Amino acid sequence: MSTKVRANAANTEENRLRILDAAAQCFMVAGYEATTIDTVAKQIRSTKGRIYYSYPSKAALLIGVMQEGMQRAEDAVRAANVATADPLSQLEAMASAHALLVMQALPYHVVTMDGLERHRRRAMTVSQRSAITQILRQRDRYEDMFTQVIAEGVEQNVFRAVDPALTTRALLGALNSTALWYRPRRGQSSDDLAALAASIISITVRGIVA
Repeated sequence: MSTKVRANAANTEENRLRILDAAAQCFMVAGYEATTIDTVAKQIRSTKGRIYYSYPSKAALLIGVMQEGMQRAEDAVRAANVATADPLSQLEAMASAHALLVMQALPYHVVTMDGLERHRRRAMTVSQRSAITQILRQRDRYEDMFTQVIAEGVEQNVFRAVDPALTTRALLGALNSTALWYRPRRGQSSDDLAALAASIISITVRGIVA
């Protein structure tokens, strides 16, 4: 790949993420109905044409935000889900990655969680409904990563005799609720976020330890 092609690819990706960052923020603050392509364009001081080039409609833009949000979550948790003989440490690392992502990418998280429930029943094109179905399947695979680790912990008597699938839903529900009260503060460092995530994990994960 030539230097020019690589540079164009990097610029395209940077442009895509800039649009999605702005759209996620607008959808979170104003809601889907009140947000327009104009709103997002003004957020990044761009033209509507620049957005339409990548996302032909507001619904497509919403789906793009949800796809990005779900992929970020999966990437973060897969990276934390390292091979280990200790299910507790593994679950803590995965839950911490999830909690940190909620705080670090709050608009994506809020829009993805809300959008999947609200818009899978909305009248959309066949391709848009298919895209949302794929995101829902990705969410199911994401939850399965937690369920498998919890099941291993139950088998090894590291965790109490809990239902792994039900425990996963309760755990992720508790972690996701961080979005209801957390708001970034000026001067907040990555260490501050890590400490906050650790406090959340000590409450949510330790409750199932045998």
